[in-house]
Order: sequence, then structure tokens, then C-alpha cells
Amino acid sequence: MILPLTHERSTVSKLPWVSFTVIGLCVLAFLATRSSLEQAAGDELGSAIEYYLAHPYLKLDPRLVPPESHTVLEEAVAEAGGRKDALGNATAAIEQQELDRLTRDWLDRVERNPVWRYGLIPLRLTPPSLVTHMFLHGGWLHLLGNLFFFYLLGPFVEDVWGRKWFTAFYLAAGVFSGLMFAVNYPHLYRPLIGASGAIAGVMGAFVVLHGRTKIRFFYWLGIFFGTFRAPAWLMLPLWFLGELASARSIDRAAPGGVLGGTAYWAHVWGFIFGLAVALVLRRFKVGEIDDSVAPPSPGELALEDAHEAEARGEPMEAWRLLSDALRQERGNLALGAALWELAVRLQRAAEAVPFGQRLIRSEIQTGAVESALTHWRQVHAAAPRVVDVAASIRLAELTLQRDWKEDARDVLRGAVDAISDETPVGSVMKLVRLAAATDKQLHQDAVERALRRSDLTPELRQQLDDQFWRI
Repeated sequence: MILPLTHERSTVSKLPWVSFTVIGLCVLAFLATRSSLEQAAGDELGSAIEYYLAHPYLKLDPRLVPPESHTVLEEAVAEAGGRKDALGNATAAIEQQELDRLTRDWLDRVERNPVWRYGLIPLRLTPPSLVTHMFLHGGWLHLLGNLFFFYLLGPFVEDVWGRKWFTAFYLAAGVFSGLMFAVNYPHLYRPLIGASGAIAGVMGAFVVLHGRTKIRFFYWLGIFFGTFRAPAWLMLPLWFLGELASARSIDRAAPGGVLGGTAYWAHVWGFIFGLAVALVLRRFKVGEIDDSVAPPSPGELALEDAHEAEARGEPMEAWRLLSDALRQERGNLALGAALWELAVRLQRAAEAVPFGQRLIRSEIQTGAVESALTHWRQVHAAAPRVVDVAASIRLAELTLQRDWKEDARDVLRGAVDAISDETPVGSVMKLVRLAAATDKQLHQDAVERALRRSDLTPELRQQLDDQFWRI
């Protein structure tokens, strides 16, 4: 079993009102007809077919079984011991009346059922049913399955073509797929319901518009399961070929569509329609793909893969994915935060200090002061002797602007303790000035550490001496 989960395109440039409306109408139609779905006429149909199998010399109403499917009945009769001649004209007439009665009971019941009234029945095809059938569904699984596929793909086709074009396309795809289903089974007296033909058209259009988009799938093969990612141009045509093979196989087993179930031919023709229309519209440059919904960067994909790896219980694989991605996208704030948080959870923060410091610098640049302060404390706890003095100075300035004096004192304490001969003189003097605005003892310590520098100019040394004696 292979099921789609999501794909790379996570945003659209405008709200997909048409897609939401289609989903809403399908849900409302299902709720309105749900009770009638439970009033199926299966028992009556089964009784009529069984009676005919027991009396195969009688005249069968073609609405029970299409003429194309009589071979199936012939085989059933043969398995039951072959045909038996009628006992007499009078007996045969009585038996025909009973079969007609059973057929009538079935027809009376189905004619009152909204699903049969508004579904697409090839033998009595009506223009309204070409539209109404695509908003009806046979059960919760049928409804949710169709709507999930539509939600996954529909909004992104609508985003390219716009609401008017997409509305016309969606309805046309449903009408065309339903009409071609009726052409395939002209004598079938069973209702075709469901949005899957129209949705197959959306799938065909998605291949043309977003063929390079990678879709994430869930697979389950016995005891093996997991996820994988593959492009739409590969997976959706493979789905189409599977539907085509299933349609041909069903027709060989039971011509005429008597077996019912999945409307494979509706899927096949819907996909072909969507593919063809999308190619034509692209030729005439209808709609444009918005750059704002372009596929995510490799770093964003790596972030997703890392989350999945950790969820599978493979934190070291997540570590590798994030580390490799950060080497390529050093300024990616989301990647840095994910790697640092993973390091803290794994109690390996000391190994990730360079990534943590880079994360702090990025957060300072973007104004995320609270996050930067939290991560500064974590980095300082993991490696108290490794302090980014420049970042600490800027963080202290930002915290003082917010009047967070205790936080500023903690940051400055770490920076003052890290003053060395490699610390730029300008940074040293900034630390002294900030310490003076924060805490008397911290100010004194900063001045003492600064006076140990051998490269101070006489003027700076005099300033520091004056401050030392005034503290």
C-alpha cells in the first residue's frame, strides 16, 4: 500500500475559495444523503439475480444485468448444473411474473433513493446527473479519501489558473470523465457517484503545472513501512497506468461494468482530460506559477527529514542531516535552532557550541532577543570559557534597552571573564562602559581585566585608572 501524505508546496498566493467550496459541497451532499445510503437495495437485487440463476430460461430485465455481462451469468448457470427446461408454459409464466415482481421491487426502491436519482446512470443518462454525481459519495472512506487527494492538489492548480478557469476546468473534468464512463458502459443501470473523475483531472493538470514537485508517500509492505519522496511527474502517471490496467482487467472479468466498485474508467479519462487541458492552457500561457510557492530549499527539506529521523528514533541521523545542511546554509536560522535543540536533548551541547554561537548571532540580527538570551545561557553553561565577546556585547546592549538589567549583568559577566589579549581594545572599552551602567562590582572587575592589557594607549590607561579610583 502506498498513500500520499504531503508535498513540497505548502503555501498558495491566494485563498483557494473554489477548492474550499467544492470540499464543502461534497461534505454537505454526503450528510444530506447519508441516511439514504444505508437504505441500499442490495437484498432485492440479490433476490432477483438468484431467482434468475435458478430459472435461466426466463427473460431478464437488462437493468438488472447489462447484455455485455450475460457471459458472467452463463458461467454461473453452468457452475450451478446447467440450464433446466421450463416445466410448462403455465409454470414458466408464473415464474416470469415472480422474476418481474422481484425486479420491480428492486427498481421501486432504487428509484426513491437520492443516490440513484442524482447519480450518473449510463442507461438513463441525463445532463444534470453529469454534474450532480461528482458531489455524492458512498461512505466516509470514499468521501475523505477523495477530499484528501483534492485538498493535496486542487488548491495549487487553482492558484495557477485562478478561480474562474479552475471552476470551469473542475466541472468539465467531472462531466467528461462521467460521460466517458457512460460510453464505456452504455447499458449499465448502476449509479456512478464521487468526485474521483474530476479529481483525476486535477491530478493530470498537477503533473503539467507542478511536475517537479516532490510528493511524500507512506508505504506499507507487510512488516516494512516508512516514507519516501518522489516527483509528481513520476508517481502520478504511474497511478494512471495502474488505473488503466485495473480498468482493462475488470472489463475482461465482467464486461459491462456489472461488478461495480471503483470507476476506473472515470479515473482514466479524467486524468487524460486534465493532462490535455493543462498542456493546451500552458501553450496559451493561461495563469502563472507564483514564485512565492516555489519548492523549499535543500535546507528546509533537510529539516523535515531530520524531524522524521528523530521521530523514528534515529537522533544521530537527524544530527548528521542538520549538520550537513548547516554547512551549506550557514545563515539558516531554523536549521541552527533545530540542531542546537537536538544537541541539548542529546546532552551534546558542548559539541555544538559553534552552531549555538552562530544561532545567537543570527537571532540578535533578527531582533529575537529572548531566544538569543535563552540560547546564550545554554551555550555558556555548556562551554563557559568559550564566549563570543562581540555577540555578548550586542546582546547586553539589547537587554539594557529593554531594562533587563539582571540578564544584561549575566551576559556581561561572561564576556568580562573572557577578556584576553586577543579581545579588540574597542570591545574591551565597550564592556567597561556597559558594566558601569549595570553593576558596580561588575564595573570594577571589567576595569581590572582591561588594565591587564599590555596594548592600551596611555590615554585609555589613564581613563581606566580614573574609573578604578572612582568606583
